Amino acid sequence: TRCVLPLPIANEKEYRKAESAFLEWMRENFDEGRVRSASRAEALVRVGYLKQLAAKLKLPAVINWISDFLTSGKKLVVFCTHKRVIADLRSRWRSISVEVQGDTPARERQNAVNRFQTDPQCRLFIGNLKAAGVGITLTAASDVCFVEHGWTPGEHLQGEKRVDRVGQKEPITSWWLVS
Repeated sequence: TRCVLPLPIANEKEYRKAESAFLEWMRENFDEGRVRSASRAEALVRVGYLKQLAAKLKLPAVINWISDFLTSGKKLVVFCTHKRVIADLRSRWRSISVEVQGDTPARERQNAVNRFQTDPQCRLFIGNLKAAGVGITLTAASDVCFVEHGWTPGEHLQGEKRVDRVGQKEPITSWWLVS
């Protein structure tokens, strides 16, 4: 089952400004070198920055949603894109979570998977969608949450397949947190 959950963002005014007057917003938030670079590929850069900003601004609502979910007693696989979002979530639930990012060494990746799969106290698997979205089994959970979204539908299908594997005994729910 796929559930799309609309979440509020903390500062819609800031997002709307970035959306409508992108280079002006860039000048207010970044150095001139980054602004010049962004102006050369404005459309693609705009989308990338808007995705980052939306994730940052919806983070308080995401934290509330995950906190509410954890009261169910179930485990949850959380997929993100940006390091800052992963770091913020991990710092909030360090004692009950593991993480996998692109720079996580292979041994640590496997240790994170093993802990999530076998430790009842480890309730959250927080992973980068590209780095943790393929090649691992996370059947200790039957719920997947996409805090941030990839560029292609295939990335999400692969993320869902981390819990929808041989040995899974529960129906799968995929939560899409959007703003």
